[in-house]
Amino acid sequence: MPKRSVDMFDVSKLEGLLEKRGLDHLTVRKHGTKLILESGPEGDKLPYARFTKDTVHLWLLDVHAGRKWEPTGFRATLDELMALMDDAFPWLLASRG
Repeated sequence: MPKRSVDMFDVSKLEGLLEKRGLDHLTVRKHGTKLILESGPEGDKLPYARFTKDTVHLWLLDVHAGRKWEPTGFRATLDELMALMDDAFPWLLASRG
């Protein structure tokens, strides 16, 4: 099954989840089938996590570790993955600056 591309609704959804949690240091970047959470000045962004669209409603979560992306094995809705990161992996969302 071909992967589904990300649209502006997906970007807005994730931006809303960040705003709801007060994570104003993070921005969302769209890249093909992925939404990437990053922070920092333009041209020098630090990646935090990425969500790969797997189905219409389900996403895969990867985290940036060192110089590469590591899969977490978690697959859920954006709401559920943000809640998981908030509860179980808060350091994934913490400001690094």
